Amino acid sequence: MSSNSKIKTLRVRAKAADFHGACAVQFATMLSCWAAKGDLRSQAECAQSSKALVECLKTAPKMSKAPKSNINYHLLQLAKLKRRANIPLP
Repeated sequence: MSSNSKIKTLRVRAKAADFHGACAVQFATMLSCWAAKGDLRSQAECAQSSKALVECLKTAPKMSKAPKSNINYHLLQLAKLKRRANIPLP
């Protein structure tokens, strides 16, 4: 890449959410029980896995929203300023 190349647009990609559910194991267990036994109301064979999921959900920490990054806002303002003043970005 040469040193004379110009950047036409600036953009930062948002980070993908890295979600590891607190009760994913219990949820998968209940779904597999439903698939294997056909007990969709969790009254017989799947009652234990259903209770384990409910207890896990009661004690799981609540997910809060991550603070939103404002880098794209500032890049947009910089691009507007550049267009107004006809200043090339480095």
